[in-house]
Amino acid sequence: MYLPFFISTPRTVQYKISINGFPESHAILIPNFCEFEQLPTNFAYVNQLQPENIAGDFHCAFIYTCPSCHRYIIIDYAISPRIYETHVIKYNYTFSSNANYPFPDNLETLSPRFKKIYKQASRAENSGLDELSGFGYRKALEFLIKDYLIKNKMNDEQKIKSDSLNNCIKRLNDSDLQNVSRISTWIGNDSTHYVLENPDLGLDDLKNYLDVTAQYIAFKLRAQTAKLYIDDHRNNK
Repeated sequence: MYLPFFISTPRTVQYKISINGFPESHAILIPNFCEFEQLPTNFAYVNQLQPENIAGDFHCAFIYTCPSCHRYIIIDYAISPRIYETHVIKYNYTFSSNANYPFPDNLETLSPRFKKIYKQASRAENSGLDELSGFGYRKALEFLIKDYLIKNKMNDEQKIKSDSLNNCIKRLNDSDLQNVSRISTWIGNDSTHYVLENPDLGLDDLKNYLDVTAQYIAFKLRAQTAKLYIDDHRNNK
């Protein structure tokens, strides 16, 4: 079982722990990995709490701080009196993995849901949930394409919202953008199928084509902004 805050072979330090009024020296494993920064570190001892007898077992909580990010953690140790053995209590911690979002700000303005869904898919991937992340990236693509079409074809908003992603891609007036978004859709759809229709394409391909689609749309938005600026200043001259 994965043990948070510990990697490889952590060092041990002897600490006096008083159990039933009798101080005993116990070897304590010192945490050596910061889950917040995802980096090895040497946690510094801060304090320890009074041991408690919980269901016949003695527990003693130690407080540590990371010298890099200065966050505090508590490690719960099981103490065996007179045997002088200790071990770390294994809790089922859940930490949020970092999420990647390598896109310009104008995409967030265009489609806030795209950013939210993309980051959740990235977080799932970074947490090892590769069976779920593909569908998440596929959903992010749908929101991006539809929000882009709505921005440029306001009269069709309700039709765009209810239409299939495949039909929405056909509405794009750029063949290159159609191609990269269509392949992204194919791979994303495969993540929901038992039998893959495109077995030679995987999650990395999906991300690459989705990234190209998103960057292309970001470029088109920037070009639209430039055109509006030029037209406005041309009319004022």
